[in-house]
Amino acid sequence: MPHPNPITPHRTRGRIRALCALAAIVAGAGVAAAPAQAAPTATDWTSASGNLARGDVQGVRVDLTPTTSSGRVWDTPVSRVDGSWPYFAGPTFAPSLAKSDVIQIGAPQGGAGYTIGFRDAAGNAVSVKDPVLHVASLGSTLNFTTGSPTRLTSENNFRVAGSQVIGDPSNTIRASGNSDSSGSIKFTGTTSRISFTAAPNFPGQDGILVQLVTEPASATTTNPPTTTPQQGTGECTDWALYKRPDLIGKVTGNAKNWRDQARTAGFSVIKTPTEGAVMVMQGGVWGAGPTTGHVAYVESVQRDANGNPASFVISEQNWNGIRTPTNRTLKVSDLQPYSYGVDFILR
Repeated sequence: MPHPNPITPHRTRGRIRALCALAAIVAGAGVAAAPAQAAPTATDWTSASGNLARGDVQGVRVDLTPTTSSGRVWDTPVSRVDGSWPYFAGPTFAPSLAKSDVIQIGAPQGGAGYTIGFRDAAGNAVSVKDPVLHVASLGSTLNFTTGSPTRLTSENNFRVAGSQVIGDPSNTIRASGNSDSSGSIKFTGTTSRISFTAAPNFPGQDGILVQLVTEPASATTTNPPTTTPQQGTGECTDWALYKRPDLIGKVTGNAKNWRDQARTAGFSVIKTPTEGAVMVMQGGVWGAGPTTGHVAYVESVQRDANGNPASFVISEQNWNGIRTPTNRTLKVSDLQPYSYGVDFILR
């Protein structure tokens, strides 16, 4: 199948490069009965546009988003969400998928970051168990920051070294129908997100393919309070914890301290606004309290024609003394003078 937008100089036959195929099986969050056992299920990706891929697996929402401005998630039809992709079949992948969806991401010179997050219908973070990633046409090195995987299968020297997954660039189309290196990796245990960077192992930009498959598991989440629309007494930190219950017990005290606390707890902290992130402003930065700082929740990110963040919408409490939730739209360009003091905590 010809690639509609070839990007890699070492690919001469023009197949889509694809990264990890993520399929997370999560059984009945919030259901009292024990989850029924089911066969591993691949993620049903429903959309790939605006630098975001979104899908569903047994009622759990799966989001694949860049965490750096250099990251790129290809729109359809380069990515496919119609179940027509045939190149995760055969012994190169475990389990083999006769037909499935696929998402293409990019690995540019200098690298790019990505996160795969799992949420329930209310948008709260949930955990999946033992996710398996199918990684096809890998001519790059993936460095996972949320755990070290185990290699299940391999084609053309697809290998794992600690937290890294490494592929060799090659124009030869292998038995799986993919070039470069391909295979499946597994993350043992439960996780609410999979974060990684991707950098090519050749002078150029790599394209990599996505599908995730995992065993059934009970999704877990810390539910926010149900008595009021916000936590606590209207502080900015109360609202941020309501929107991000996965941070409860990991961050505490004044907002300005959350950045370092989140890093210590293992969360990725970046400079780029990302949907679902907590925005942390240091004391005195951009109108934040000089001794306390300020935190807000990123509701959405609007991107320009090149897929770069242009503006973003935040929700917050206790901005200008308003102790109930309010929204603001901010321009990414306005962050530049305060880049030293504004950070984003990812899921």
